[in-house]
Amino acid sequence: MTQDKLVLTVIGLQRSGNHAVIDWIGSLFPAFAFFNNNAHDLYADPEALRALIAARPEPCVIFSFEDSPAKTRDAALTLVQSVLPFPTAAFPGIQSRTLFILRDPYNQWASRVMARRMAVERGTALTSDPSWEKFRADWMGFAALQAARPQDFILFNRWFRDRAYRQDLCASLGGRYSEATLGDIPAAGGGSSFDALPRKSYLAMLADWRRYASGKFLARLATKPGYYLRRLTSKPASGASLKVDQRWQTLSADPETAAIFGDTALKSGASAIFGPDGIPN
Repeated sequence: MTQDKLVLTVIGLQRSGNHAVIDWIGSLFPAFAFFNNNAHDLYADPEALRALIAARPEPCVIFSFEDSPAKTRDAALTLVQSVLPFPTAAFPGIQSRTLFILRDPYNQWASRVMARRMAVERGTALTSDPSWEKFRADWMGFAALQAARPQDFILFNRWFRDRAYRQDLCASLGGRYSEATLGDIPAAGGGSSFDALPRKSYLAMLADWRRYASGKFLARLATKPGYYLRRLTSKPASGASLKVDQRWQTLSADPETAAIFGDTALKSGASAIFGPDGIPN
């Protein structure tokens, strides 16, 4: 391992914009390796971790951790409590840093609700806990930690819209600034909760005709013809044009989650971190 290798621990609740931010961080370096949705005790064995990192030649290695129940050490722990810290003392030859990605709870919860509905339509499933209570506990855990360690947080709302904020983050990471990925919608997690994955161009689909003629794809088509027809006729979406700050509007008519707006502790936490932009109008 070289002295300038950077190992990043990135922790974020699902639908925080994790993959968009991680892809952007990776674009700041000549190359990066990414290990997605890891078990929360990944760092318990420094020797196994050393071998894992040493096998990657990239100057930046990113390990992400999400709120998947199958990955946690204890169901009673919040996400920030469950992920073991990187054993920095055991890795004197590298730089290490932990970053937490935090999005306002209203738009994030709306994205989680919509993502689950889309998962049902696709015949898939999300790996995060579906309960509002668990999400709230996790989000409030992030909010409490952000008050103590603001320098370790990436606020998705600001990252999405504020170039100067992204430039400051880039400088703190030691990368070379880029916006090459900002128009992308990452495939991980099924893409955007509301806009899914942008479809390929018709020309690209024609070039990949063997995939669409395969038995595996035709079986999926027969199961969900309406979904694939909508995908075929949809317009390609750009990550930079997504209305990520307006997702909360879908909750106002949802009786199961409308109570989120009356949660005073949640409102106070969101306002303290995000200001007026963190509170629905």
